[in-house]
Amino acid sequence: MCVIYSRDEEMATPTMPSDGGEELAELKKNIDDVFILTNAIIVCLMQCGFACLEAGAVRSKNTTNIIMKNFMDIFISALCYWLAGYALAYGDGNPFVGYTYWAGIGVQGQKMAHWFFQFVFAATAATLVSGAVAERCNFVAYITYSAVISGFVYPVVSRWVWAQEGWLNQMGYRDFSGCGPVHLLGGTCSLFGAAFLGPRLGRFSSKMEDSQMMPGHSVPLTGLGGMILIAGFLAFNGGTLGTMTNPRDSELIARVISNTVMGGSGGSITVMLVGRLGLGGTPSWSFMCTLNGAFIGMVSVCAGVNEMNMWESFVSGIIAGPIYMIIHYAVLWCKTIGLSDGWGNHHLLLGICYILHYVWNSEMHWEAEGQC
Repeated sequence: MCVIYSRDEEMATPTMPSDGGEELAELKKNIDDVFILTNAIIVCLMQCGFACLEAGAVRSKNTTNIIMKNFMDIFISALCYWLAGYALAYGDGNPFVGYTYWAGIGVQGQKMAHWFFQFVFAATAATLVSGAVAERCNFVAYITYSAVISGFVYPVVSRWVWAQEGWLNQMGYRDFSGCGPVHLLGGTCSLFGAAFLGPRLGRFSSKMEDSQMMPGHSVPLTGLGGMILIAGFLAFNGGTLGTMTNPRDSELIARVISNTVMGGSGGSITVMLVGRLGLGGTPSWSFMCTLNGAFIGMVSVCAGVNEMNMWESFVSGIIAGPIYMIIHYAVLWCKTIGLSDGWGNHHLLLGICYILHYVWNSEMHWEAEGQC
């Protein structure tokens, strides 16, 4: 029972509110907003994970540059998403773009939590490219592309997928936590960025077997960054639901987080064993490949993480792992390898996994509706 006490009375007498329904609705909204904001802050810590992972994976002379880039990603993305991004993504408009909420005008208090969560997603999509172009991209050029992705490219794509009037959403396109608009988008930008810039000087010779490895200067720093990213990933997927006060929300959140972990388990174990068996080269316990395997497994379940069973998530990670290894060596062969051992490639790959999930899901939906 909801009661109200007078602050002026030491021993207040409880009185019933005039409208208990409104009080309860307001309480539920407050709880949901705090849930969104808490998860958004944890996702924002993924910027720390990206910074540590990439700083450890570059040569020591480039650590300040890479940390500066990841640091500024947060604030450049915030500015651009405030000026234009949220308007394009969630403003009133047509199925392709919105055209209200420019520079935050009209974004009232009830929308602030949603704005902050979506801004963090935009910043994450922009940051995915940093590893693929590290040690080669000019700082001003990096800040420019970060602004363009977070302020214009990602918002438009996210509107197509998540806004009610978005044209892909209207067609039945479903993506729970951003396998398409976040990871596929970031992976595609990463691939093209690495291709345009080319490899680091001295990375490749005329013969593939004579290529020079350029290992990072700190494996512990890379490992720390990777574990921060894994923890942030759980909030990334778990917070996407946006509520925790509706019936069975807790069950759905638990399912999403559990499936995310199982996807990472399948991907990391598979890639680790593939490397140890020497199926992709000299047999070894490769930490970087295993770490990327965990990421690829977690990304592989993003689209249907709210629907999948735990064993399906594990199998998804198992399937995604070898595909990542194939793409990794294909990119090496093309001599466009980015810094973090194909950091952007696993996002591009998992976008493909998402499309396969969407096709399967759509067929099941059409059969259920009797349309095929």
